[in-house]
Amino acid sequence: VSVKKIWIACLLVFLFAFSTSIFAVEGVSQKTVEVDCGDGTRKVTAVYADLNDQTLKIETVLANDTIRSTAALRDIAKQADTKDVVAVAAINGTFFNSYSDNQPQGALMIKGKNVTLSTTGSIVAFTEQNNMMLDCAGTYVTGYINGDSQWPNNWSVWSINNLYSDMSNADMIFTKEYGATTGGHTKTSVIVEQGVVVEKKTGEARIPSDGFTLVLSTKEYGEKFHVGDAVTYTVDYHKLDMSHTDNKGEPLDWRQIYSGLSAGPSLILNGKITADPIQEGQPDPKLTTNTANRSFVGVTADRVLVMGTVPNVTIGQLAIVAKNLSLTDAMNLDGGASSGLYFDGSYLTTPGRPISNALVVTKGNKNAVFETQKPIDKPVRVIANGKEIVFADQQPIIEHDSVLVPLRGVFESLGASVSWDAVTKMAIILEGDRVFNVAAESNIMRIQTRDKAGTIIDNKEVEMRVVPKMQNGRVMVPLRVISENMDASVAWDNATRTVTIKK
Repeated sequence: VSVKKIWIACLLVFLFAFSTSIFAVEGVSQKTVEVDCGDGTRKVTAVYADLNDQTLKIETVLANDTIRSTAALRDIAKQADTKDVVAVAAINGTFFNSYSDNQPQGALMIKGKNVTLSTTGSIVAFTEQNNMMLDCAGTYVTGYINGDSQWPNNWSVWSINNLYSDMSNADMIFTKEYGATTGGHTKTSVIVEQGVVVEKKTGEARIPSDGFTLVLSTKEYGEKFHVGDAVTYTVDYHKLDMSHTDNKGEPLDWRQIYSGLSAGPSLILNGKITADPIQEGQPDPKLTTNTANRSFVGVTADRVLVMGTVPNVTIGQLAIVAKNLSLTDAMNLDGGASSGLYFDGSYLTTPGRPISNALVVTKGNKNAVFETQKPIDKPVRVIANGKEIVFADQQPIIEHDSVLVPLRGVFESLGASVSWDAVTKMAIILEGDRVFNVAAESNIMRIQTRDKAGTIIDNKEVEMRVVPKMQNGRVMVPLRVISENMDASVAWDNATRTVTIKK
């Protein structure tokens, strides 16, 4: 009998150990542990993902790909599935209006596109190479008309797809994630399609699938936009500074963001506990004093992403938990009934309601891995109109015997103005009466010729043998095909690996 009892006890110990640490997917694991929170211990349920594994990718996923929609966390995770990729883990994301219109309250960055903005809290973000950034930060729009960043051709808005309680003075951008139209209003609508203004009207307007619609608070603001203008914008990231009216502090170089979201407050930055909701512009008692079920995301020094849930803790206690999990940087996510964790087909923590958005860990086969371009043996030199172009942070690369260069410097030296539309991932090159639309990951370049009134008088498409691509936050484009369509001559010297362009 005693031997049988010993055998049963050993079996129970084995089963307990197995239940607290399950390795079901290579590079991703799950563990449940008791962790000190400064006031006793709490059960932490967590998923660990090795960010050094390039078959993994971190995605931000919006429920049903639509603003103001909700779905079960499990279903949001499955939205990331493709023929090459499967979702293996997910955690609830940023705050949303769960008792009204379900609109997200924080920033969402999805596949390199800013879908919503935020100027409070903190942001966690990821590059395609799984580099993670986390800081107390906000998102801000800077717009350009015909590539000009100076008044009166610069512009800004309050939000992207975010509605405010007081809309009387709000200037906004609406994209396809919001819906088919802007909804009813009496303001000026500017419809921008493929980077060009195609219509202006008063009141409700359509939202193009390949562009955006501006809704502007005053008629005077709308008057700077004209049909035929090239209109683009960029989203910049700045540290939060609550002493400024717009909370905008020093800039952060986060141009290479692929996915991410804001929530907050931060729990740990650079190894130090920072949990301070009020300092991050979040005075809600749910964050400042209350205990609740909470979710968090963070990273260890050896680049392991940790996504977890903890019951019945304050923000301060959650920060202590994150510290005791050896996280160097961590951030609070939405909590309460939203708190949920999914792994390998099942819930580890079941959310109490449908949610708006989630962070999803996907695993892909070799075809799905993001691979950075290998450096060439010898740098490529580019000389345009007798002047050598200096590339500070991204050198030209060679693919399929074609030279790809960072977009802006070369073509500005040829007298063109260049802008980048973060919404459509399209570069817009203005050269005289012609507009060149070059989209990342597309081999079709569209060239439009316009008269002085902005009317298109010629529209053609040019097929490029090499597809433009994003690399290290830069748009890399095939030099020869674009230059020659701008009526420039291009010569290649293989011995010195030099491209010479004359116009």
